Amino acid sequence: MSETKNRGFITIATGSEKYFLLARNLLYSYRQFSKNPLPFAIITDRENEYTKEFDDVVAIKDSSYSYMDKLKLYKYIPYDETIFIDADSLAYQDLNKYWDYFKDAGDFSCFGQVYDINSKSGWFTIDNLGEYKDKVSFIPNFNGGIYYLRKKPRCSSVFEKANYFVEHYTNYKFKSYGEPADEAVLALSMALHNCKPVDRYPQSTVFYPIIKKISADIFKQKVTYTTKSKSNENTAILIHWGNYYTTKALYRFEVEKLLLMRRGSNLSLLEKTLYIYKLKYSYYKFLDSDLLSFINRGFRKVFRIVKSKNALDSNSHK
Repeated sequence: MSETKNRGFITIATGSEKYFLLARNLLYSYRQFSKNPLPFAIITDRENEYTKEFDDVVAIKDSSYSYMDKLKLYKYIPYDETIFIDADSLAYQDLNKYWDYFKDAGDFSCFGQVYDINSKSGWFTIDNLGEYKDKVSFIPNFNGGIYYLRKKPRCSSVFEKANYFVEHYTNYKFKSYGEPADEAVLALSMALHNCKPVDRYPQSTVFYPIIKKISADIFKQKVTYTTKSKSNENTAILIHWGNYYTTKALYRFEVEKLLLMRRGSNLSLLEKTLYIYKLKYSYYKFLDSDLLSFINRGFRKVFRIVKSKNALDSNSHK
C-alpha cells in the first residue's frame, strides 16, 4: 500500500487462527472505548473473515510467522503516524490518549525508561557494543508491546540498523535473549539514533507476566495491579497479556465480557442478566481448565525428572 494517511493504529496477525482472534479482540476493545476511533490496520500473511473487520489490510509475502515481523513495520505502515500494538493486548480505556503521550517523542519511540549508559540493566551493556561503544549515551529499556512510528527518514534508519543487528546478533552480546529479539536490537538502534522511550509507564500499559496481583474489569474500564518487583498499586489503560496468558481464565473472561458489551444494545435487560450469570459460570470453567493445565504440567515435570534420574542411574551402573 503506497498511499499514506495521517494517523492510525496497526497490529500483526500471521499463521495460526488464534493470532487473528487476538487481533480481532484488540480491535474490538479499541473501538468499544474510543469516542473518535481512528483507522486500525493489520499486517497479515493472508486475508480472511477477521481481517475484513480492519480499516486497512496489509498483506505481506515475507512473514517470519513470529514477533520478529515487528522489524518489518516501517516497510508496511499505511499511515504518516502509526502506533503499533501487539495483538495479545486489550484496551480498557480510550487509546487515543496515546497520541498525547507521544506528541513530543522522536520519530521512533515506545513506553519505557532511559537508563544511564553504565547501568547493568536494560537490553545491552556498554562494554559489549564493539565499534558502537562510543556512539551511545543511554540505554533504552522497554517492553516491545507498543511502538510509535513517524514516517520519517530517522525512523526508517532505526529499523534498517535494527535489522543489521539481527544479522550480526552475536557480535554485540545482547542480554536476556540468546536469539535475536525485537526489543534488544531496537533498543541499541534507538540509542544510536537518539530516540528515547516515553516515560508514561505504568498508566499507559502493563505487561501481564510482570504482575503479582491484578484486578481487571473491562465492564468498569478499570485495571489496578501490583508488580513482582514493587508493592505500590498502579493503574493501566491497556493490558499486554503475553501470548501464553491469553489462554488463561482472566483473559478469556474479559473477552466474553467485551463481546457482551458489543452486543449490549441488541439485548433486553433479562437477556443481559442471564448472560452475566452465564459469564460467571464460564469464568469458573476457565479456572478449572487452568487448574487442570497446572496439574498436568506438574505431572509432566515430575515424569521428566524421574525419567532423567533413571537414565543417570542406568548409566552409572554400566
